Amino acid sequence: MKIRTINLYLLIAILEFAIGFCILIWSIYGYYNFFSIEEAEQKFGGLVDFLYYKESMYKYFFAGTITCFSGICYIINKKIHWFATHSLIIFCFLSIELPFLFSIIKIESAIIFFQVILLTLFILLETLQIKNLNKRNYSDKKKIIILSSILGVFLGVIFLFLQGSL
Repeated sequence: MKIRTINLYLLIAILEFAIGFCILIWSIYGYYNFFSIEEAEQKFGGLVDFLYYKESMYKYFFAGTITCFSGICYIINKKIHWFATHSLIIFCFLSIELPFLFSIIKIESAIIFFQVILLTLFILLETLQIKNLNKRNYSDKKKIIILSSILGVFLGVIFLFLQGSL
């Protein structure tokens, strides 16, 4: 009996593409069906806190595009996929973590616990990515790590500008 093995990296690429595609579809749907800020001011006499607006869909379109691109990169080249996935991990961490750091919140134990969990998850994912890179025979490992980290930070900052946190 032949044992089937699952290619974990292919599975990660498929999940990245599926999640990114779902985010893209939702953001395009929202852009065409939600009110713009001007329409909401005319209809409701001001902005409503619990509504999504057309203008708030830009950040989701940006995140969905990055995630889809990271999944598609597996087909193009494994080295590019590692680069894109590493950048995506840093991008996701920054887009979640930095709004907490920049906002002025009362420090509570639940927030500190959440921050510790996020930091632990980030370190775990980074360790797995570095182990994955060390298994491969790339001559420029240090350059790949530095450039993908810079790209992840750059994408995170762009996302935060779109979100309005910076």
